[in-house]
Amino acid sequence: MIRSPTSPPTCGSRPWACVPGSTPGSWNCFPASGACTPRPGQPDRMTTMLSRLYRLTLSLLVLGCVINTPVQALSSDRDQPMHIEADHADINDQTGVHVYTGNVVVTQGSMRLTADHLTLQIEAGEIVEGVALGEPATYKQRPDNKDEDVYAESLRMEYYAGNERIILIDEAEVTQAGDIFRSERIVYDVARDVVNAGEGEGDRVRITIQPRNSQE
Repeated sequence: MIRSPTSPPTCGSRPWACVPGSTPGSWNCFPASGACTPRPGQPDRMTTMLSRLYRLTLSLLVLGCVINTPVQALSSDRDQPMHIEADHADINDQTGVHVYTGNVVVTQGSMRLTADHLTLQIEAGEIVEGVALGEPATYKQRPDNKDEDVYAESLRMEYYAGNERIILIDEAEVTQAGDIFRSERIVYDVARDVVNAGEGEGDRVRITIQPRNSQE
């Protein structure tokens, strides 16, 4: 695990953004939307933080498969620079808890994730859990060979690396090509490619399927 300075990267409460540099392991950090200038030495911590966020973002890409037909993320997205913005970041290497609050935005290629609050649990340099909260938290990405993006949203999004599951909780909704899949809880088993919805008592699954043009 890469060790970083003990003090978390702070730049007031204004947003910042970073993109990969020209050499391996380097990052170019710059103020976003009039943000202040980072302190000297701050990019080293951002390197650690963003490399871990990169793993989480790749995990969240599988949200494009929530509808029960195989949907692969746009293959070129992983080769694009990742941009991350938040009003505040609180990093604790001792506990492994990373917290990002206020207008959290993660983008990479066609992928975009937004939340009011993002928490990551890090163990041995790897993300074991991630929780995004929002009103709602949102996700979108353009799948390969598709003309439209996949959209997902819920008040709470959870990722568990141990059993490879992504869970959308409270007002969960996934939309692709006009088809809408809704439930209070949607669980996607990444390893088995299985979707489970409507586990709560009285919870109902609602699906809207748009008619297809017969000439398509």
